[in-house]
Amino acid sequence: MKGLLRQIRFQVQIGIAALALMALGSGCARSLPSAIPVDSPEHSYSNGVKFMDKGEYENALLEFERAKAKDPKYAPAYIGIALVKAAQEDYQAAFAALDKARSVDGVAVHASAIRVLTAQQGEGWLQSAEREFEAGRLRDPLTPSLYFFMGKAYEEAYSFEKAASMFRRVLALNRGFSDEAIFALRRLERIQKANLSTDVGKKVALLAKVTRGDIATLLVKELKLDTRVPKASKAARASQEFPIATDLAGHPYKAEIETAVELRLRGLGPFPDRTFAPEKPISRADFSILLEDLIVRLKGGRNAQPQSKGFLSPFTDITPDHYAFDAILWLTSEKILEPRPDGRFGPGEFLSGIEAISAISRVKEGSR
Repeated sequence: MKGLLRQIRFQVQIGIAALALMALGSGCARSLPSAIPVDSPEHSYSNGVKFMDKGEYENALLEFERAKAKDPKYAPAYIGIALVKAAQEDYQAAFAALDKARSVDGVAVHASAIRVLTAQQGEGWLQSAEREFEAGRLRDPLTPSLYFFMGKAYEEAYSFEKAASMFRRVLALNRGFSDEAIFALRRLERIQKANLSTDVGKKVALLAKVTRGDIATLLVKELKLDTRVPKASKAARASQEFPIATDLAGHPYKAEIETAVELRLRGLGPFPDRTFAPEKPISRADFSILLEDLIVRLKGGRNAQPQSKGFLSPFTDITPDHYAFDAILWLTSEKILEPRPDGRFGPGEFLSGIEAISAISRVKEGSR
C-alpha cells in the first residue's frame, strides 16, 4: 500500500502543473485574465497549485480554502482541496470536496474523481472510475485530462493495453497532457517488453522510487530466487552472527524479504543495528552492487565477471575509485543497466521501477 501511495503522490505532482488548465479550461470556471488580481479566488488557487507542485500540501490546502472563501461557487478550489486530501489519504474529505465541486459545476470534476478513486483503490474503484470517465466524455469528449487520468487508472489496474489506448487518445486530441502521455506510453512499452509474470513486478514497474523492500520482493517473486540461489545452511542460519531483520513485523512482504535476507545478497542484508529498512529507497549504485552479486551467484561462481582494474571511467560523475565502479562498468558494458543520455550514470540517484524491472528482465533472459 505504501508503494502505491508513493506512486499516487508522484502522479499528483507530475499532473498538478496542468490542474489549472484541466479545471479552468474545461468549462468549470471563468477564464483567467493575463494579470490575476491578488484578492481573487484565481490568485489563491494559482498559489495552491504551486504549493501542490512542490508537495507542500498544507500550504496548498490553505490557499485552496482561501479561494473557496473568496468565491464559494468557484469549483477549482474544491477540486484542489480534493486532490490535497487524496494525497494525504483523507478520502472521505476528498470525496466530500468533489461532491461540492460537482454541485457548483460538474463538468471538470470527472477527471479529478478518477484520480481520487485511483488513489483510494477501494472496492469497485475501477468500475467507478470508468463511470466517471463515461459521464465526463458525454459532457465533453475532447477533454484530454479525462483520457489521461483514465489511462493512469488502467495502469494502476495493470490493464496496460487499455492504458496505452487512453494515452494515444490524448495525443490524438493534441489539447494538453501530450508530454505526460508520451512519457507514459514509453514506460508502458518498456513494461510490456519486460514480460513480467507477477503483479509484484507490475506494481514495482510503476514506482518513481524503488525501496529495499520492493527490490527484495521483486527478486524473490519475479526471478524465483529461493529456488535458484542456494540459501545459507541451517547451521549458518542458527548462528548468532546470521543477519536477522528486526523491523519487518506487519510488512505485507515479510516472508519474501526474509527469504532475500537468507540468500545473503551483497547490499541487501540488514544494517548493523539489525534493521532492514524496507521503506528506504535504493540508489542506482547500490542496485548495481546487488545486481552484480546476483548475476555471479546465478552463474555459480564468484569470478564470473571481468575485472575493471586500470579502466578509465566512461562516466562524467564516477571515478574508478567509486565503491560501485566495477559493478557499474560491467553492467553497463553488458547493457543490463543503462547510463544517462548526458554521459552520467547517476550513482546517487534513486532507482526507478522501470529501471529495476528492465534490468531484472535482462538478467532473467540471460540466466535461462
